[in-house]
Amino acid sequence: MVPEKHEKREDETFAEAIITELRRMGVASPEKAVEEFELLAISESDEDAGLMRAVAKKARDRVDTYAKLLEDLIQPDSSLATMNECGFFSDEEMERIIKGYRKLMAIVRQFAVADLAGTAKAYEAFVKDALPAWKEQQSLLQLVTKRLHDGWTKEQPLQREKGYFG
Repeated sequence: MVPEKHEKREDETFAEAIITELRRMGVASPEKAVEEFELLAISESDEDAGLMRAVAKKARDRVDTYAKLLEDLIQPDSSLATMNECGFFSDEEMERIIKGYRKLMAIVRQFAVADLAGTAKAYEAFVKDALPAWKEQQSLLQLVTKRLHDGWTKEQPLQREKGYFG
């Protein structure tokens, strides 16, 4: 099923078309959403597949980026950076990070549900739900990114655990 394409007025810019659609859906601060999710970077081919689908994909991409950041802290891979970074946080902070990760992953998976439905209505429902859920995680993400930055600017030895190399 192909989502409906937004019928743009002749004098309407792309930014105005997105803002109009977000306002129609009842999204608070549509201008901020356009900025925050880089919605003006939507390509013409993405827009042709449906404006709401393109908006939903951009929102999902942004959320997914930060979900992966938290995932690396929770379950560091073998990279020196992530193994070191997880040590920047207390056990209580890691619990908060895990809760935030769950909420971000719920948003990412909600996109999959909408994408499989493939209707403009499903994408609209995703956007309406995802934007406030994303906003709720901002304070956690600000804490995490600040702590990560601070952790790299302080002089301290890198944590290097020597283990199995086979």
